[in-house]
Amino acid sequence: MVGNEWVPSTNVIWAAGNKASPLLNTLAVPQDSCGRVKVQPDLTIPNEPWIFVIGDAAHCLGRDGTPLPGIAPVAMREGQYVADLINQDRGQDQRPSFTYTDRGMLATIGRAQAVAQIGPIHASGILAWALWCIVHIFFLIGLRNRVRVMSEWTWYYLTFKPGARLLCEQPSGQYQMPTKGHVGDTAVENRPPSRRAA
Repeated sequence: MVGNEWVPSTNVIWAAGNKASPLLNTLAVPQDSCGRVKVQPDLTIPNEPWIFVIGDAAHCLGRDGTPLPGIAPVAMREGQYVADLINQDRGQDQRPSFTYTDRGMLATIGRAQAVAQIGPIHASGILAWALWCIVHIFFLIGLRNRVRVMSEWTWYYLTFKPGARLLCEQPSGQYQMPTKGHVGDTAVENRPPSRRAA
């Protein structure tokens, strides 16, 4: 929608933003503007040496003093760090501070298209996409999961099946989609909103 005008398009724009789980409010500890808990250097909350907050629920500072991003590699390293502390039964005064070393970033942006940054090296296109696939499969748990995901990806790639499934609900009374028409090469119909599971 642009003002009151409906503009047919094949593009999907996500503008929902990110916010941490409201469950974190029950901890009654300082949070950042996204609702993430401001953790201690050992990923605990203040005055509670055995309550850890990790992943995208944690506002954890990196070596340069800026918050670490809420991405899977950070969460995985935090999980390993906390698991080691618990297994070794280390008291809070014996714990080293959590440190994160960035090994690079990968992001898929389309069919056989991705971007990669590994240290000073930047890549894009099919090479970065192949690397993204390999890394993603490598970090899955168990052979069964790896085979299933590789099979699905191969099927989607060969059949051009779209990978995104969106749950949408049309706000009532704000705008009216065309009753029938075409958006690019895709036929659209005015149907009632659906809440099918993805």
